Amino acid sequence: MVRLFVLLAWQVTAFSNVKRSHMTNEEKKK
Repeated sequence: MVRLFVLLAWQVTAFSNVKRSHMTNEEKKK
């Protein structure tokens, strides 16, 4: 149960980081 929660939280954090870095890269291109 705990492992599943940790995995879910890790995926959400990783997704947020990827989205944030992608948006930053797009702004740098402009």
